[in-house]
Amino acid sequence: MEALTAAHAEAMFPVLSDPALYTYLDDAPPISVDDLRAVYRRREAGRSPDGTERWFNWMLRLPEEGYIGFVQASMAHPQACWVGYLLCRAAQGRGLATRAVACAIDHLRAQGAQRLLASVEAENRASIALLERLGFAPASPALHAEQALAASERLYVRDLER
Repeated sequence: MEALTAAHAEAMFPVLSDPALYTYLDDAPPISVDDLRAVYRRREAGRSPDGTERWFNWMLRLPEEGYIGFVQASMAHPQACWVGYLLCRAAQGRGLATRAVACAIDHLRAQGAQRLLASVEAENRASIALLERLGFAPASPALHAEQALAASERLYVRDLER
């Protein structure tokens, strides 16, 4: 895991250009290396422009394969730290995302995170299995209702022990 920098854009562009990666995501493949670099430059700051959120972004790289994806989190306050991840298709199903997200969870705990949240499409069985392996559980109906999620999305939550 490497901390995100704008310099990662060139290596990540081909990884993120696979349309199949976006089957369960609201995002689309990046338009160009320059556009991706601009996004990474903003994220590299580690805070939202208004300063209300802390951003954590890590690129995932295997020595023999190069960059394979990322893990990210945003924390507006310790009770609501959103976690996301994406791996290229060649790296999926090998336990790499589980290991990377587990490392991110340890870091977020050290940064004071108390509750982790993740939204996932109900049909994305692989992502749901990953979250459950890491101790996430479906959110209560009340907590789910507090979020602005699409009808097809499910909210998973994990409270961190201190």
